Amino acid sequence: MSRSTIPRQPRHLAATRQLGTALLASILVTACAAGPSTGNATEAATPSAETGLADDADTEAEMALPADIVLQIDEPTRVDGEALEVVLLEILRDSRCPVDVQCIRAGEAEVSIGLRSGAASETLSLGTPSRITSTEGEALGYRLKLLEVAPQPVSTRPLDESDYRITVRIEHQTTM
Repeated sequence: MSRSTIPRQPRHLAATRQLGTALLASILVTACAAGPSTGNATEAATPSAETGLADDADTEAEMALPADIVLQIDEPTRVDGEALEVVLLEILRDSRCPVDVQCIRAGEAEVSIGLRSGAASETLSLGTPSRITSTEGEALGYRLKLLEVAPQPVSTRPLDESDYRITVRIEHQTTM
């Protein structure tokens, strides 16, 4: 009985990612201050190595909020008409019980999601219901809730990161 788990990255890599995100935000602020680009508008967007977020928002489908969206690794999605770009950055861990095995506990999955709105960007970690992770998080004025991590593991077939599809509900953060 083999179970596939994706190891958690060491803390120094998380710090490197945060530094990269801060650097990207600084570059974006500088680029925005420089004025409009004269580049070819038909060029395809390429995700940034640090955040996985596309540089050209016009290439992604836009959705109004609230919305349930399906995310795949390194495939950004635009939501909220124009304001927010969301991408599944990585599967931090997946210890869910395979569907063809009887387990004494269900296990859990945790994912890292990147968000960008204008020059601001943040990363959230969300997980399936457990005592360790939260299914909900707030960033950049939005509330996200992890609804599903698919596919369910099978003991005879390890999952690759590219196999994963997560469903997230996104809505505007309400202030009380």
